[in-house]
Amino acid sequence: MEQYAKHVIADPSIPNKTRERCFNQHRMCATWAAVQGMCLPFGYDVKIDQRRSSDDASLAGKESVLFMMNMCPLACEMCHEITSFHRCAGKRLPWEKPSFDVVNWSINSFFERKRYGSEWKAHQPTFVSYPNAEVESSKDDPFVVVLQNFLSSDEADTLKSLPSSATAGWNLQDDAQSHRVVASCPNNNACSQDETYTKIMDRISSLVDVKVSHLEPIEMIQFENSIEPKTIKRLEHNFKVSSLWKPAGPRVLSLFIFLSDVNNNDEGQGGSGGLGFPYLDWLYIKPKKGMAVLWSNVKSEDLWQLDPMTTFEHFPLQQDEGGDGKVHFGAFSHVSLYNYTDAYLRGCV
Repeated sequence: MEQYAKHVIADPSIPNKTRERCFNQHRMCATWAAVQGMCLPFGYDVKIDQRRSSDDASLAGKESVLFMMNMCPLACEMCHEITSFHRCAGKRLPWEKPSFDVVNWSINSFFERKRYGSEWKAHQPTFVSYPNAEVESSKDDPFVVVLQNFLSSDEADTLKSLPSSATAGWNLQDDAQSHRVVASCPNNNACSQDETYTKIMDRISSLVDVKVSHLEPIEMIQFENSIEPKTIKRLEHNFKVSSLWKPAGPRVLSLFIFLSDVNNNDEGQGGSGGLGFPYLDWLYIKPKKGMAVLWSNVKSEDLWQLDPMTTFEHFPLQQDEGGDGKVHFGAFSHVSLYNYTDAYLRGCV
C-alpha cells in the first residue's frame, strides 16, 4: 500500500482530484484488504494466483468489492479507478437485459446446447475442457472449445492487416514487457465500419447468440519474437474487477483467434506461440491460422464471479521461430454480460 501511494498515485499523470479521494475511511481497511481479500472478486487475486481466506464468510464477491471501493480505495490499491467508480456505478439502464441468464447456470447450458447441437458444425468444434460429473477432479471444469475453422485464410490475412491499412481509427499500444503490440478499434471509429471487420463481428455474434452491442471491439495482437532464449510467460485472466460496477458488467466469454501459423515443433520448443491453460491439466492449444478458442471467464452458477480455472498464458515466440516475419498474430473478442456499446457511449468501459 505504501509503495502504491508513493510510486503510483504520486505520479504526475494522476489527477489531483483522484489523489484527494485516495484514502481509507476505516481503521480496518488494511485488514479487510490484506487478510480477508475483500478488494478482490471472492478473494481471488489473479496476479499472484492466490485466494485469500477462502473460508471467511465475509467474502461477499461483488458487494464486498463495491463496499471497499467506497471505503478503502487506498488499501485496495484501486485509487486509479476512483473516477470511473463514481462516474459509472449504477449507470446501467434499468431495461437492459443480460446476454445470459444470471441465475440458471446459463453458461454451462449454453455450451451443452452447442456441444450436442449442429449449429457449430461448420466450425469443426472440439470441446477440450468441460464439466465431467463422472470424474471428481473434472466435475467443476469450465468449458473450453477449439473451433478449427472459424476464419478462412484470406479473412485472417485481411483482419490482421487492418491496423496497418489506410483505415483510420486504430489505437496502438506497445507492451514491451510481454513482447506484443495491441491494436484496438473503438466503437464508431472508421475502422469499425470495415466490411471484413463487421462481417467477423456478426459471425461472433451469431456464434455466441448475443447482439453485436454486447461484444467488445476486436482487439488485434502482434506477438513479437523474443530475443531471450527463455522468455517468462505471464498468467492472465480476462475478468476485470472494474466490471463489477461498470454498466457492461463482466466479460462472460472470451474468443481468441489465431491469425497466423507458427513454424515450430511444439514438442521440441515448449509450445512456442500457443495458448495454454495451466489449471486445466496444463491444457495447451497449438496455433493454427483461422482457428479460434472460446472459453468462459466466470462461474456458470454466478456470472459475477471470476473462474480462476480459465487463467491462461500466451506462449512467447522464441528466437529463430515465428510465423509472418518472426512475429505472429491473434485477435481477442469478449462477450459482455450487458450492453457494451451503450456503456462505451457513456464513457464507462
